[in-house]
Amino acid sequence: MTETRGAAMRQAMPSRLPPQLIIAWLPTRDVASALRVSKDWRGSPEPIFKAIAGRHGLRLVDASWRETVRQYRSSLGDFSFVLTGHPTPLRLHTAARRDDVPAIQRLISEGVNVNHATPAGLTALHYAALRENLSALNALIAAGADLNAHNRILRTAAGGGTPLHVAANSTRARLSARYYCAARLIEAGANARLLNGDEQAPYQSQFPAHVPGPQEPSFFDFSDVGPHRFRKLLEDAFHAQR
Repeated sequence: MTETRGAAMRQAMPSRLPPQLIIAWLPTRDVASALRVSKDWRGSPEPIFKAIAGRHGLRLVDASWRETVRQYRSSLGDFSFVLTGHPTPLRLHTAARRDDVPAIQRLISEGVNVNHATPAGLTALHYAALRENLSALNALIAAGADLNAHNRILRTAAGGGTPLHVAANSTRARLSARYYCAARLIEAGANARLLNGDEQAPYQSQFPAHVPGPQEPSFFDFSDVGPHRFRKLLEDAFHAQR
């Protein structure tokens, strides 16, 4: 019966599509079946993911074939939407950038993974922190977003590290608003002791000022939040979490 199911699955596969779309179209278990690899994957999944990775010429990342395949499939989110009609995970990132809480809540209710990451490891929570979007940040936290998701951007000025690092180093938003995003992350349990790709904790950031875009009017921040207060917030959390 298993072989019959496997044959039916192979016949049902859209063979005219390129392999990278097929793997996005099928759930991992069905891909494993289509590749005729072991069905005993629940207790030992690595051989399955290794076979899938080998089928697509992927290199091992983070010492896990499962993670290798997960990152590959994450990068194909747009194709998955085209083929299945499911909401594209990247729409969640767009909603976070726009501070669109209803869209965030709707997408999550429709099954989008709140921790979906781009190939660079950026989650919606990173984008909310980058843009000072406290409402989006709260909605994502309430949905169970990973407070310590670590992206693979190395330069601090480019937003590398955890959402706390991003809030401290962003130039896309007012420093005062980024401060309150960082304070909310810490209140929710974010780890202020994690290091980014430059081996810096969040309190070791430069806390740059906001740089308005070409279509954005300049403004003066009248709040009492400056780099020293922001640094103290993160440094206090760093020492308190020992």
